[in-house]
Amino acid sequence: MYTGQRLFLISFSIAIVLAEIQFLAVRLPLQVKHPEFQGQPSPPNAVWPDPQQMTVSKDLLYIRPHDLKIDSNIRSCDIIAKAIQRYEPIFFPPKLPMNSPPSGANNILQSLTLNIPGNSQCEKYIQQNSNESYTLNISRQIATVEATTVWGLLRGLETFSQLIYIDQQNYV
Repeated sequence: MYTGQRLFLISFSIAIVLAEIQFLAVRLPLQVKHPEFQGQPSPPNAVWPDPQQMTVSKDLLYIRPHDLKIDSNIRSCDIIAKAIQRYEPIFFPPKLPMNSPPSGANNILQSLTLNIPGNSQCEKYIQQNSNESYTLNISRQIATVEATTVWGLLRGLETFSQLIYIDQQNYV
């Protein structure tokens, strides 16, 4: 009798977990076998975790796939160089067809700059008290992530990746 109760609890837990699964990002849809467990996609400008402060504009910027220039004032830092390499296929998934912006579009994001003002240090290991804060500003043609540490730049790079959206016409 004890074994039967254990099986019931395990199957009940699985049903609860399946019901809570949702999309992580528009570009990463879930394939579910049971439509009743299908989650709802997040809106295109949803970021996780929620920033402490965020100002959202209704302006839409296009990106030319693979033409976004990513630069940093500490690009010689191995952590940043490898992060940029890791994020490029996240920004533009190689298996998804993507169109260049419509002809005549002047709202095209050209570059992303990762910047640590002042004395640029490349910390090799994160510490318990490391400052991971960052500021992400996106204007008409330039996006900038500023932070006081490498770890803040990494968090800002992740947030930027979550703001990239591929619409139904395959515009980025």
